[in-house]
Amino acid sequence: MKRFFLGLGGERNIDDPSGLRFETELQAFHAAENPARELSEARPSLQGNNWIALTQDASDSIYCVAVGRPARGFTRN
Repeated sequence: MKRFFLGLGGERNIDDPSGLRFETELQAFHAAENPARELSEARPSLQGNNWIALTQDASDSIYCVAVGRPARGFTRN
């Protein structure tokens, strides 16, 4: 299983030091959608300028899920 790290990016950056293990990148991406959706509902002021950043150990890829309704994802390599 691969280790993925979830963080908050935008106005306030929060990094995940320990990470979570997922079997596939798709599972990790879906896991990032949940906090993005919950933040959107709990803190509407974070919509549009913040995102959940998903990174993988030993990879340069960053998957980002925007905080908003509906949550949208994009990839930066």
